[in-house]
Amino acid sequence: MKRGEVRERILEAGEALVRQHGLNGVSFRDLADQVGVKSASVHYHFPTKDDFLLVLAQRYSERFLETAESVIASGKTVAEKIRGYSNLFLAAFAEDGRMCLCGILAAEAADLSDPVRREIAGFFDANINLLKGVLGDASEARFVVTSLEGAMLLARVEKSPQHLESTARDLSDRYRGRN
Repeated sequence: MKRGEVRERILEAGEALVRQHGLNGVSFRDLADQVGVKSASVHYHFPTKDDFLLVLAQRYSERFLETAESVIASGKTVAEKIRGYSNLFLAAFAEDGRMCLCGILAAEAADLSDPVRREIAGFFDANINLLKGVLGDASEARFVVTSLEGAMLLARVEKSPQHLESTARDLSDRYRGRN
């Protein structure tokens, strides 16, 4: 396996593990076992857990926002745009009850370094700004993001998408009739 491939596989495995088990439920040994390499190989690519988390959060943010922008652009009405955005959270939870990576890391913010915390805050700010472009109001955009992140936490605790599904439906209904 080439170096770049190993790094990418570590990031893929790390994202899945952190989204399923949280930050404190994942070690470099877990990552190494998942990827099929020695722990030293994980440390080669990411000398510290903070290095790993920073790259992981940046990568997730870029990918999520790119997808969110595309989904929002494809909606014709505000309600369709919000429903499409909500569906990103539903799809993530459908993957074995996975959380939004930045949401799960935010819940464990006390254990994060300042650079990682800033990256996580940047993820939420970017999502709020994206939705502000749709809704025209930062407080409404913040309401959507916090509603979905909170519903995802409830869904995780109850091991059921019910709260997330009803929140997505409620948000779509809230903006029905707006262009």
